[in-house]
Amino acid sequence: MLRDAWYLVTYDIANPRRLKKVHKILKNYGVAAQKSVFFVRGDEGEMENFMDYVATKMILTEDDLRAYPIEDPEFVWTNGTNPLAGSIADTRQVHNKKPVNLKKKIKEYWSHIESIWKK
Repeated sequence: MLRDAWYLVTYDIANPRRLKKVHKILKNYGVAAQKSVFFVRGDEGEMENFMDYVATKMILTEDDLRAYPIEDPEFVWTNGTNPLAGSIADTRQVHNKKPVNLKKKIKEYWSHIESIWKK
């Protein structure tokens, strides 16, 4: 059985039309961390299929798509604007504020997503 894991997926797309298509796919499969950076969860087979599918929307000599396995989004540090704040995650806090239990919020988010997918 393949191991379920988190991946940090990034892209750099040269053409605005392809960019829009790739961004839409990533929005449906992942959680946005930045405009072109997403957290995606899946096993190795699912990620391979996902990467292959996204590649069909790209021109591989002009565009770039990467997936980096990470232990958990909880361990990704951010400073500055965080598009996830208030939804599924508040990352490392500044000014000695109490940190949010990111792992719990992510589990709640994925439970919600899975319930939508099952409909």
